[in-house]
Amino acid sequence: MTVSPATAQSRLDPVLRELRERVSEVDRAILAAVNLRLELVAEIAEHKRQAGIPTYDPIREEAMLRDLTQGNRGRLTDEGVAELLASILYLTKRQLGISAARR
Repeated sequence: MTVSPATAQSRLDPVLRELRERVSEVDRAILAAVNLRLELVAEIAEHKRQAGIPTYDPIREEAMLRDLTQGNRGRLTDEGVAELLASILYLTKRQLGISAARR
């Protein structure tokens, strides 16, 4: 595998190396948080199934978006928050086998 000059040079840059390691730590924390979220949502889905409560709750999803948008203090735009939540919800439903038919 050929390494580009930019890649080779960036490996020697201690500031860049440190920043990338910090990004990797954040990525691992995100992965852990998403896995924990999946476990919790699986518990919620099972509880709803046993209680006869519909799995899909559009009002809850709207409230989640409102809460996240209002609580966002970072560089992510409101549109970005909405896109992130939509991606998380899609991934969660797909991973747990929650389909429109089971709503």
